[in-house]
Amino acid sequence: MRSRTRHRRILPVAALVAGVVFIALPVGAAVTGGCTGEATVDGVAYGPDNDTPSNAIVVPDRDDVTASYSGEVPFANTNFTGDAGIKVGPVVVKVVDWQGANSEDVRGSEGEYSLSEFKAALPVDVGVTGIYEVIVNHSADGGTCRANVFVKFEGNPLSTPLGMVAVAGLVLSAIGLLGGMFAKVR
Repeated sequence: MRSRTRHRRILPVAALVAGVVFIALPVGAAVTGGCTGEATVDGVAYGPDNDTPSNAIVVPDRDDVTASYSGEVPFANTNFTGDAGIKVGPVVVKVVDWQGANSEDVRGSEGEYSLSEFKAALPVDVGVTGIYEVIVNHSADGGTCRANVFVKFEGNPLSTPLGMVAVAGLVLSAIGLLGGMFAKVR
């Protein structure tokens, strides 16, 4: 009877942990709509193939990093809107957006973007370390593109308040889970 009761206590916890793990895993990334693009960070060129956590765009842990970018759409690019955001848990936090009439139908763009501005646009200033999915959307009269890539912000996760809280929470959760598994049923 003890074994059955213990399993009744362990199974819901295991299901919750498995649910959180599987929800947090990326489904996959891609570029749709025929758009092309590239970014260069610290002399390394990145493109659509940086669509997995194991092949993420590396962002050094410095304040002076600027990414140069170029992109092109294969369709009429008039009356366009777009946005880019970083996926944090189940939500996408918008970092930048754009819009315009573009009556000349310019279909390509290039420029530079400060990655410090990207980090500063996040909702809380706790430091960013780890691998995140970045989602970019662009829509115009002629079509729509969506791109998903992964970025790896270098740094020590324990150097940020959020990182310390996450590690402490993980340790406390593990202790609680182990304690629940081995607790005697009375």
